[in-house]
Amino acid sequence: MLRGFENYVEPTEAQWVAAESAIRKLINQLEPRGLYEIPKDRGFCLPYAFLRDDGTYGNKISTSFRFADSPAVIYTLSVASIPGGGASETTILNATGRSSTGILSQLPENTTVKQRLGPRPSKIGALTSEQGGIVVETKRQGHPPLEGYHVYTGYAGWAGSQILPTIEVTMESAARAAYPRLATDAPPYEQARPRLDALLKSIRLRPTTPPMPELVGIQ
Repeated sequence: MLRGFENYVEPTEAQWVAAESAIRKLINQLEPRGLYEIPKDRGFCLPYAFLRDDGTYGNKISTSFRFADSPAVIYTLSVASIPGGGASETTILNATGRSSTGILSQLPENTTVKQRLGPRPSKIGALTSEQGGIVVETKRQGHPPLEGYHVYTGYAGWAGSQILPTIEVTMESAARAAYPRLATDAPPYEQARPRLDALLKSIRLRPTTPPMPELVGIQ
């Protein structure tokens, strides 16, 4: 038996039905979205898709994507809203942890830290955020050194708020050794950085019709 499955309990028929119903509901909330189209409805804008949401309950959603001209760089955008006034995400700890990689843990063989990024203040759109990351260099016999990097930027948001949710953005390089189908290496960090900056700057809050529940009645 695989470790971690010793205590596995088969879901009941009612749980399977509830899960299937939730998945069907989620799928029915999805609709296509044109490039640069900004819907007025309540919901989440994803690459080429729009997920309708009435803004009355909690959520946590992530999407990852790559650009065709740089497939070895992965961008992940995550948004989360915790209902009921619970604790917000600890983005400053996340940023600090990313920039501390290799201090309390061992890096792979022939890999050294080239640059630590923060933790430092940053911006996601107009929102003050925290950023942390690391750039490493791996020596390869018979080939030039290869850079790898992971950059995290996070806005903690307001607990219980749908209009100021937690927003997290990461940019990380992928190694061809781990993904053999990649035909090229990731570009150096300094070449990839401007695209991350442009992505962070483009994220912004948008008005909806009807207004989000928190804004109803506010003039």
